[in-house]
Amino acid sequence: MMENTYYEDSHFIRTTENHKGFHRINLETTIQVRPYQEYISLKITPFLNRYISYGNTYTHTHTNAGLRGSLMAMYKSWVLMAEMNTSNHILWGEALTKEEKLHTIMAGYNTEKWSISAGVLNPFTKKYEQEIDNLSALAPYRQLAYSKSLSPLFMVNVSFNLDFGKSRNSQSRRINNKDTDTGILSGNK
Repeated sequence: MMENTYYEDSHFIRTTENHKGFHRINLETTIQVRPYQEYISLKITPFLNRYISYGNTYTHTHTNAGLRGSLMAMYKSWVLMAEMNTSNHILWGEALTKEEKLHTIMAGYNTEKWSISAGVLNPFTKKYEQEIDNLSALAPYRQLAYSKSLSPLFMVNVSFNLDFGKSRNSQSRRINNKDTDTGILSGNK
């Protein structure tokens, strides 16, 4: 079920109907490098998205290549993380959505019972852009959310473990696997 546009009685009509087919091929591979064993982990994920949308009155195709990457550094209970994503595109019917580019930096401290971290979203850019294109031959349109004055978004995350309920002590319970029955029955008549 996807969108379709018709022209009828001097009006454009957008409706949803069954279509002939839709194909989405997503290829991606993750390459992970750990140059200092458990201390530093670098992941790079190149991807390729291919969309083919067969409507009743149209055929649209779109290909999007991109990259996701992350760096995680850990030392004792301290964690430093950085991530970045290029724009991901999604074609559905006649609508092509081009998502925003993101990058994040976070630092934190973890224990067994609680953790705290602070970070910033998009610290290295002042530009924000997200776009939706309708590819209809009859009534195409384009929506663009754009800003040149994007401010970094700061965030704090606090989590803790609430350990409650019955707790069983495994040392006080012993399993007795002794076999004292010989298995011979006495039959007296």
